[in-house]
Amino acid sequence: MNVFPQPPPGARVQVTWTDGRVYPGTVLSLAQGQVQVQFDSGGAPAWVPLHVVAPLMQQPTPAWPQRAPAPPVMAPPAPAPAPVPVAARAPAPVAAAPAMAAPVPAPAAAPAPVAVPAPAAVPAPAPAPAVATGPAPRPLSRSLRNLPRGLVFEPTAPGPGDGQAFFFLFGFSASADTDLVMRMTEIDHIGDDVAALRAAGYRVLVDLHGDLTTLADALLGKHPDASGLKTCGVYWSGHGDTDGTIQTHEGLWIAPEQIPPEVAQQDSVKLFVMSACDAGNHAPRWQKAMGQQAQIIGWGAPITIARAIEFLVPDDANAKG
Repeated sequence: MNVFPQPPPGARVQVTWTDGRVYPGTVLSLAQGQVQVQFDSGGAPAWVPLHVVAPLMQQPTPAWPQRAPAPPVMAPPAPAPAPVPVAARAPAPVAAAPAMAAPVPAPAAAPAPVAVPAPAAVPAPAPAPAVATGPAPRPLSRSLRNLPRGLVFEPTAPGPGDGQAFFFLFGFSASADTDLVMRMTEIDHIGDDVAALRAAGYRVLVDLHGDLTTLADALLGKHPDASGLKTCGVYWSGHGDTDGTIQTHEGLWIAPEQIPPEVAQQDSVKLFVMSACDAGNHAPRWQKAMGQQAQIIGWGAPITIARAIEFLVPDDANAKG
């Protein structure tokens, strides 16, 4: 339980992640027990539960921003010395001219009035369009070491995804540094995908610790945080093997034959993406597991995380195995 007060926007904090590590960042906003943090490592801001946020432990800077110190008092500058007067040379005498009556000038004609055009009216700026950000994400009900496994994002607008859910599941190990880097890199690039799905009416669920139970529950529409919604698609990211299996966060492997047969029978899954090495070579087996109505996408060779990032770029040409 977090014993510190709620950090205000701009506060420097440290976040304890699900891998047990602490990451520094800056608070952007707060909502419903969640804190939006911009991590120092870069990438898109992330919503995290308040209880995993603590003041950044550094000295001598205080944990939360304190009252700004008063500006230093500066003495006014001394007045500049007065200039030393310089005696002016007297003018030479001028001979007096004979006295003459000065002519009286004729009165000048009044100038004609000039019409000044009225200033052109400056149009008021158009109001900025409202951006529907929707409610703040909430933690998944399932946890790992008393920390939520991920987040649930509600739709921001009605659309073709009404009454359906989409899952992002990560099978990377939380105890391997290289896996952690790959997972965080990919998470930095799914923000626009999550936003687009929410705007189309989908509920989006992101689970950082994918396993067989979570995948099966998602495909069957039985995930507790989906609330009975049918699953339209799943994006699985992790390691793959030449035998067509995909690795879970626990280091176990899932074969297509382990998917419950009811998944193919209910015909609800429309898209199954395996961002994993060699999985695409076994697409027919995964097609049988998901049903003929599903589009199966997987990489057909060993790849790097760069291939996954390319796929997440909003470009139709990247929707290939």
